[in-house]
Amino acid sequence: MVVLTYGVAVALVCTGVIIWVVSMGKSEAGIGLALGGVMLFILPLVLPHYLGAECIPQ
Repeated sequence: MVVLTYGVAVALVCTGVIIWVVSMGKSEAGIGLALGGVMLFILPLVLPHYLGAECIPQ
């Protein structure tokens, strides 16, 4: 599931950057897509910590 999330995040970032570059820096949607992709990439790394999945008592 994490690999699928990373794939979608990379696709969003690439699409956002392409839209932003093609519009010569005028598209806010491109920046939004790129930032959304970055957040989607980071979310699986930090979400288990906040849900308590990393703190398993031994």
